[in-house]
Amino acid sequence: CIMEDEGVSSPGNSKFGTGSPGRGNKGYAQIHDPRHQRERYERFVGKPGKEISFQQLKDHIENLYSSKEEANERLRALGLPCQSLEQHFYSCLVRRFEKLPVVEEYARTFFSAIEKFAEGNTEIQAFGRIMQNRLSENVAVVLKTLKETAKKLLHQQLEERNLGAAQADLEAQWADWQKNGLPLSVCDAVVMHMYEANDAEELMEQVRPLAGSPGPGLPDIARVPGREFRETLLAFQMKLAEFYISDFHYMYFEIDRDALQPCKGMLTNNQAFQLARRMAHVDEPEEMAVPGSRFALQDELSNTVSRLADKKVISLSECIDDIFANLISLRWKARGGIDRHKVGKLVE
Repeated sequence: CIMEDEGVSSPGNSKFGTGSPGRGNKGYAQIHDPRHQRERYERFVGKPGKEISFQQLKDHIENLYSSKEEANERLRALGLPCQSLEQHFYSCLVRRFEKLPVVEEYARTFFSAIEKFAEGNTEIQAFGRIMQNRLSENVAVVLKTLKETAKKLLHQQLEERNLGAAQADLEAQWADWQKNGLPLSVCDAVVMHMYEANDAEELMEQVRPLAGSPGPGLPDIARVPGREFRETLLAFQMKLAEFYISDFHYMYFEIDRDALQPCKGMLTNNQAFQLARRMAHVDEPEEMAVPGSRFALQDELSNTVSRLADKKVISLSECIDDIFANLISLRWKARGGIDRHKVGKLVE
């Protein structure tokens, strides 16, 4: 399918960059039922030592995301800190297998499968980066939603280009796009709808070389393989996410480097305070800043420190997606705007 991996259904959330699609909305009793959790762990993991197929890996990753979200709900209800995805992964394995040698054997098998299938699949790459604390967990949600949104926009393009056509003709045209590729002009329309002009053009510079004969000069005729368009789109979005939090991560890794024990995606209260103060310090000349952003950044520092006051530890994902979210955004404005720094940084 054009915007899906073979055999993997896309979630049903139509808004790009919003909440977790296809998960949640479970009753409290179901979420906290130990039998339900046991079933979740058993779905998440297979047999240790047995090679994991691509589809099994995708299923395991999705089950891990789902069980992590349920665990977050339980921990928040108890007033406890959330774990990192890596911590949750090993918690699942310990609950499932109990014996450490079996846990280690399964983990090796699982990570070997990630290394095997990550090339050419952005969602698996993103999972690996989340496990390495290089991206927040919300990136997985954004990528799934982006994929579904792109698919809906492709259907809209199909209908707009075939006004008044019978349903059978639309289905035949869609099947043709799946088999022979998407018209380059359709890809361009989808990208322009989803991104601001500068980002859209940078992304299309990566999409145009994918077009087959007769090439980009005839965009209504030239075709782009659907899978390659999808992966280019997802990879671009992942790079945007990595760049957006690049300052935050640089400072986090400095703190991690100097810590007595590795942070592993979890910050103590004191480390989070240090990170917030570093994020509020900007080296660029003040005349480069968006007007008012330096004052707003300092105000947000006070707000962030206040929110951290009652937290003993906090996960990296919680920092990025919640407590530090405004601080990250205002830091870019205080540095002159993200576009000033992004030029050329998203191209490998």
